[in-house]
Amino acid sequence: MVAWACATLVFLSSSAVFQPIVAEASRKLAEFKPQEFSSLIWACAAGRVDCSNLVHAFASNDLSKVKQFKPQELSMTLWSLAKSHCTSLELSEAVARIAAAKLQAFSPKNLSNLFWAFATLLHSQDSRSLFAAAASTTMLKLSEFKSQELANCAWAFATHSPDFLDFVKAVSTAAVSRMQDFKAQGLSNLAWSCSKVRASDADFCGAIAREVHMKICVNNNKSNNNNFEPQHLSNLAWAFASCAINDEPLMDSLAREAMKKLPGFAPQGLSGLAWSCATLVRRDIQLLRALAAEAPASVRSFKMQELSNTSWAFATLSFCGQLNLFASFSKEIISRLDHFHVSSASRDTMISMAKQTLAAVWAFNFGGHLEPLFAKRAHELLLRIGRGLDEGKAVEVAYSVLALCNDRATYPEGLPQVALQLQDRLVIWKPPGWEVERTGEVDGSQPAQLLGYLQGLQGHRNQPLAFDAEHHYGFMHRLDVPSSGLVFTARTYEAYYDLAYQLTTGRLVRDYVVLCHGAIPQSCLKIDARIRWSKDSPLPSSVSPLGKPSITHMKVLAHASKGPDSFSLVAIRIETGRRHQIRVHAAHIGHPVVCDGKYTQPQQFLRDRTWCPRNFLHRYRLAFADREGVAREVVWPLPLDMKAVIAQLSPHNALSKEALSRWEGDSRPRDWQDY
Repeated sequence: MVAWACATLVFLSSSAVFQPIVAEASRKLAEFKPQEFSSLIWACAAGRVDCSNLVHAFASNDLSKVKQFKPQELSMTLWSLAKSHCTSLELSEAVARIAAAKLQAFSPKNLSNLFWAFATLLHSQDSRSLFAAAASTTMLKLSEFKSQELANCAWAFATHSPDFLDFVKAVSTAAVSRMQDFKAQGLSNLAWSCSKVRASDADFCGAIAREVHMKICVNNNKSNNNNFEPQHLSNLAWAFASCAINDEPLMDSLAREAMKKLPGFAPQGLSGLAWSCATLVRRDIQLLRALAAEAPASVRSFKMQELSNTSWAFATLSFCGQLNLFASFSKEIISRLDHFHVSSASRDTMISMAKQTLAAVWAFNFGGHLEPLFAKRAHELLLRIGRGLDEGKAVEVAYSVLALCNDRATYPEGLPQVALQLQDRLVIWKPPGWEVERTGEVDGSQPAQLLGYLQGLQGHRNQPLAFDAEHHYGFMHRLDVPSSGLVFTARTYEAYYDLAYQLTTGRLVRDYVVLCHGAIPQSCLKIDARIRWSKDSPLPSSVSPLGKPSITHMKVLAHASKGPDSFSLVAIRIETGRRHQIRVHAAHIGHPVVCDGKYTQPQQFLRDRTWCPRNFLHRYRLAFADREGVAREVVWPLPLDMKAVIAQLSPHNALSKEALSRWEGDSRPRDWQDY
């Protein structure tokens, strides 16, 4: 009882009063029973009192007592450790192990608190088995859980790992019939969790959208627990945007509520709200104007990723009232670029900074706000980071070795060839039928990999980048398996980030020649249509209002026929590099690429196969700057199988005849701009 009284006093009193009590308790821990200890640290956590000395004293001298703890005491102890941010891993893991063995005896409330603490404290791979056991036990009890307990469980499992899809789906199913019981935080956590592990379905999303919309609009309940705080609003917007669900009533309600509370949003919330608007392509002028005005005031508190995400959002929405935002963000980003010290940064920190720098550069460039000073400083930092990685700073690269270059696979289209070899970068000719690197998208027999060829080249065995999966083995872009053409690869990290910068700013140019169905008008010069795809879906990419900005420039070179069918030979330059971009855009305007099995009708594809062996898409030219800044270009003519296809076409006029003859013959292909 004395311990309980002390705990109550700790919870109610000021720090000056209860710190001596905690200190005295630390000296007399041997006299505490499990219930008394768990009550005491619970009170410390709830009262925000530093109990680290108490926790470390218990972990050092009384750890064996954990075996005597009952489920509620285990739950309270672990919850308290997580809430107070105490860092006694030894005690946390000991409590977790004992709790895992007694899960059947835990009440739903104690399980809910336990899982929240698990997710907050335990991040190692070893804890996955603990979560798996907890999921199996809890699945049978979900009907007994209250609404907040369901939300806590979903949040805990989604936070720990995206692998618990089935469990989070079960939680969301159990929650659908009880949506009216959820408070604002519970709805926010539930939506965020289901989105995080891709567990959202139509019924769940509809139910939660209706409930949130109703609670915001009606708001009859005066309780603070039912008010939507800025973080709740941001998380809900993020959850629905991540699932590409643009529920108009919900999003309108979230926008109106956010407008009232915008000064209370943290940078993460502002960034998340802007990102959600852009992802759902919602040009809510009032909200965007308010966001653009609010963000610069706290720009120094933004993380680098939040700066790049917010910049991306405003750039892709093409919102006019954003000049002050881009000016303040540019100044802040330049300052951070200048003060980033490669010499003292870890490998992970360098890579993260490089990614966020490239993301910010892309956004500013796409939006037309990339000033010369910003571009210069960003390029300089990327080169410094590349040199830092080349010098082997921080942890060792996790190599991924591929030996396909030594297998006995058949290469009917021939082997790759080196088109240009410089000291730090390489251009390779990829024949049709070869995959740049394994993506898991190819059905049937696995094609030979260009990666195997690259790793087998003389001199590459001693270059870490060629074996570094995180940096795509040095490849700067992909090219679809059936397609042929030039592929750029870096040989050093410095070259990799130099080329990544050039690719991001449009200085690395990619030109293609494509044969399409139908007579494309000469006036068709640009396709600006958003493309959407999902990494988790085997379905092809598609033009969608919710896709990412995608721009393809084209010039019709020739019109021709084969029998009753008409065709267009087109030179293409891409401004963005979305998955299957050229093929999707060509199909979108009604002129699909010849012999494209994914984006043409099956009957048309079968007819194409009788005279064209593969999709007629060839990357014929790459232009870039070398390490000294000298302009370079590499050009590769049409391969023989595509020339044979050209030979079967009948040109419609003299200009078309001349163009087809050039591509069928030995003429050097031109820069796209010269056509």
